[in-house]
Amino acid sequence: MAKIIKNGQELNKLLKQIAYNMLSKTRNEIYEAIQKSIKEYYAEYSPSTYERKYRFMCSLVKTEINLFLSNYYETF
Repeated sequence: MAKIIKNGQELNKLLKQIAYNMLSKTRNEIYEAIQKSIKEYYAEYSPSTYERKYRFMCSLVKTEINLFLSNYYETF
């Protein structure tokens, strides 16, 4: 159902929700793409002269999306 926006404050709140949802979706898509590439990298070659520690494979993390001065940003 469509929401009726009565004033600038409601519009701002709605835009913040939309921005947060879009950033979350983008963050998740980027995370999945990088995770897939890392897994492919590890699957391409099995070393015979050393033992892998898999630290790179386990190093990818997602950060939280925070609001700061009316703008969203990622914390690292």
